[in-house]
Amino acid sequence: MKYRYYAVLLCAVIFLLGFGSAAKLTDHYLNNTPLNHVYDAEKSEGRMLDTDFTASFAGSRFFINLNGLMRRAAGQREMNEVVKLDNGYLAGPMEDLDDWVLEQNADRTAYAAHRLKELGVPFLYVATPETVAPQDSGVFTQDGLMPAGIEDYGNINMDVFLQRLSGSDADVIDLRACMREEGLDPYQYMYRTDHHWTTEGGFYAFTKIAQWVEEKTGKSVNPALLSLSNYKREVYPGWHLGSRGQRTGRWYAGADDFVLYLPQEDVEVTNERTGETGPFSELVISREPLRKRDPDSMYTYDRVLEKSLGQFTDPAAENDARIMILCDSMGEAVCPFLIRGFRNVYYLDSYYPGNLTESLVKEWKPDAVILLQYPGLLKNDFSYEFSF
Repeated sequence: MKYRYYAVLLCAVIFLLGFGSAAKLTDHYLNNTPLNHVYDAEKSEGRMLDTDFTASFAGSRFFINLNGLMRRAAGQREMNEVVKLDNGYLAGPMEDLDDWVLEQNADRTAYAAHRLKELGVPFLYVATPETVAPQDSGVFTQDGLMPAGIEDYGNINMDVFLQRLSGSDADVIDLRACMREEGLDPYQYMYRTDHHWTTEGGFYAFTKIAQWVEEKTGKSVNPALLSLSNYKREVYPGWHLGSRGQRTGRWYAGADDFVLYLPQEDVEVTNERTGETGPFSELVISREPLRKRDPDSMYTYDRVLEKSLGQFTDPAAENDARIMILCDSMGEAVCPFLIRGFRNVYYLDSYYPGNLTESLVKEWKPDAVILLQYPGLLKNDFSYEFSF
């Protein structure tokens, strides 16, 4: 009899949760109320209804957290397309892309660099790291941090792309190689629960970009801006649950601290796209997500830093170079430093094909054009469409 009671209770719980979820989903479709999508339609094989229902499921965060806790207790290394490395970092293994896809995107990039050179504008491609370091991919050896039987091809894809790009008119900074040559641990620049790099990672990229711009233009960046010790450091413990932590819950691998670096001098800048002028700390950084800690800490990285993706003028910047940067969300950790380092910074979104155009370059007259993207974008042909 008790098992019948359990069965009835289980059916009742499922009905109540399902009813509440259906009501929330109906409200979303009728009134366009927002949903927090942990999965996207592509991950659900294009089934948008399944994706939306997952996002609207009542108590979903609690159940994801509970699932993650049980898997952690059981020592399971995989959950919801996320893999836990030996060091506790969460990875999303990348597929092995066909060489023709990588070569096509490299050829498009090389042609854009060639046309820019003809226009007298140097071009730089910045190869960013991913969570899994090259030696831990699990493709050639199992001596790394990847669980046995799991392989990640993100670094191999990038190597093929860069090999094809070599010899072109594009300059390349491979941050993975830079870290290796300098004896740095690449994991210290990545969040434990996210595919993004930390603000320290963004600063590291800024220093390399600044050095390249100085070499190409002869215009120096204020040396004080090239040392993190000269910035104000704010630490928000357990504030950030990254894209992979959202799939596994905060009890599977914990949550990341969020660290913000601000210039010592809060100068006034202008966002040319919105026409706003105000302090750097307000116009470039969104402080609202940092006022009160959200237990799930979703998208702290994006919510705090995404305002830096714009067209900014910093009259106080000593270097008057005009920098045009084409990037995805990885640029959110880089652009705040660029805005302080250079007088004019023009951002273009990598997800919109063809927005880097010859007419725009001729009109805005940049001193340098930079392409900086997450390695996962190598599979997207639309991220490498340039109008030249």
